[in-house]
Amino acid sequence: MAFNSRAEMFPFPYSIDPMPRGMREGLIGVAIFATFSVLSTSVLIALIAHCLYTWRYCYRQYIQANQYVLFILNLLIADFQPALALMISWHWVGLGKIIAPTTACFTQAWFLHIGDVASGAFVLAVAVHTNIVAIWIFAIVMTNIGPILHKNSFFTRAGAWCWVSPKYESERLFFHYLWIFIDQASTLRIYLYLFHRMRNQLQDPKSGLSYESATTKSLWRATWYMFLYAGAYLVLISPLAIGSMIAMSGYTLPDAYLLVAGCVMTSCGCVDVLTYTYTHRTLVSSAPEVSEQQRRSASPPRHIIKDSIELHGLGLETEITGPVRAVPAKYQKGVRSHEDLTFPPTVARHALSAEPAVDTRHDTGGFNFELR
Repeated sequence: MAFNSRAEMFPFPYSIDPMPRGMREGLIGVAIFATFSVLSTSVLIALIAHCLYTWRYCYRQYIQANQYVLFILNLLIADFQPALALMISWHWVGLGKIIAPTTACFTQAWFLHIGDVASGAFVLAVAVHTNIVAIWIFAIVMTNIGPILHKNSFFTRAGAWCWVSPKYESERLFFHYLWIFIDQASTLRIYLYLFHRMRNQLQDPKSGLSYESATTKSLWRATWYMFLYAGAYLVLISPLAIGSMIAMSGYTLPDAYLLVAGCVMTSCGCVDVLTYTYTHRTLVSSAPEVSEQQRRSASPPRHIIKDSIELHGLGLETEITGPVRAVPAKYQKGVRSHEDLTFPPTVARHALSAEPAVDTRHDTGGFNFELR
């Protein structure tokens, strides 16, 4: 990318020339962390995209039906953008100054803004399964309103990198920080509610659930794994977000604090890559498992419920993926064909129990499905 550094630059503090030695050394650290995040996230994004395209050669499950994997893929793309933005710090280190308005400054600020907003939104989306396209549209709108309204003066030097100009404090709040804090608070509240509800159900004798059941253990494990992404985001983004809010109140933070907070924030990509490496087996296993014939076919599996019943037998608890549509009445008594049952994209694991109407393993009478 060709950077225009010859434009007439804004005065201090919207540009800085020359850059103080301490800031320059700190930016080298930020750029190093950003480079690691860019490399790690780009490799994992390429790997997941490849497996989505050639899923039958990578997994026994239909991974494209696993909405968690799709959300995490988009979360990685969102993490990639602020890391890419802070890699431009190498450019400022080489110049020995940060100047605006320039192509480099606008690019760094734009990717930093959209990446922060999108990352928070996708962490929340993992918890509530929001529409992926809607999140990207929202992030793009929140990033472009400022430049449209204020032109070149919106993105300038802001501390040790380019971002929203200090004279637009209200825009910083309403187009960026407000949504990050909403995402953080909402995500934390959702997971706390989820853990509380699961615990209450397990302690209720009427629920029929047990801490020792395979389904319960799998659900707890998957929930904790998804919370890891939210927890990592909350821990890594908070120092910079809190520091910036303090700065908005009129208190001047030292450059060292912002540089360290920038290193922490830009490591989100690396941390999410490590988290996915640790959790991907559990996440992928929640996708429908398919037969060898289906693996060789380009079409997605359609009769998972039939395969599950034939494999596990009546009267046994089995796990399928969902959400599952209500079972038609014609399947509830004495009908063994399930060719019409299909599944929408996976968002969670559910337990399916097929209970015989008569308590005998040889009975072929009616049976009922119970989702819980």
